[in-house]
Amino acid sequence: MNVQLVSPRKDLIEQIIPNLQRVERDYSSALVVFPGRRPSHFLRKALAKQMKGSFVPPVIYSMDELVDHLYEEKLTARKLESLDAVSMLYDIHRKALEPLGGSGFMTPDSFFPIGLKIYRDIEELYIEGIDYHLVKAITPYTEEAIPAQTLKRLQSLAFFYEEFYKIITQQGFSTRSLRYRAAADMIDESEIIMFKKVIFAGFFALTRSEKALFSKIAVKGQYTLYISGRQRHEGKTCSTGRKRCFKTA
Repeated sequence: MNVQLVSPRKDLIEQIIPNLQRVERDYSSALVVFPGRRPSHFLRKALAKQMKGSFVPPVIYSMDELVDHLYEEKLTARKLESLDAVSMLYDIHRKALEPLGGSGFMTPDSFFPIGLKIYRDIEELYIEGIDYHLVKAITPYTEEAIPAQTLKRLQSLAFFYEEFYKIITQQGFSTRSLRYRAAADMIDESEIIMFKKVIFAGFFALTRSEKALFSKIAVKGQYTLYISGRQRHEGKTCSTGRKRCFKTA
């Protein structure tokens, strides 16, 4: 595994291009993965300028697209949209013996804002591989240190966390975080191991699930990880689609 730290002062696309493998005008043996979708446009544009004619580009994914590709090669569980997920959380909320906020969030409209926040929180916990038992285990040690209302919200979060993923698994659904945790186990039988060069570019904060996925891919082929330094935004846009950054923290 080759890890390179890229200064925000440098153009990430310019750092990537010399490391792409090609046969004549064909880059298709290389896979490039960015945190989001926008940088793919700048990479293709830069390659077109360099090649001065037609060429076969590398395969380019955003991280979410890569995970979806890995997951859907093996499994068919439909990915929930946020609205669907909040609807399921609302059903869990209505059936709870002690609903969050008592009777304050018993209508769909009143529950939606807090339901969306709960969904984001439990997805963040799940992608980091934190078991719901660990969230529940905090309670006995924090009863004196945390105000009663905050503690009750924490207990409610553990309840939603446990019930939500149990239900969606039973009903054959998936979420972004669930797919991330499953993707690493699907590398061995994926077509991705056939690429001669795999580049992950522009990442600067990795979740536990991303680390597991990167580690699994790293032992399968030529793998390079470009990590961006911490950034101070100055208002201009660089070729990765992020704000142009001139200073490293």
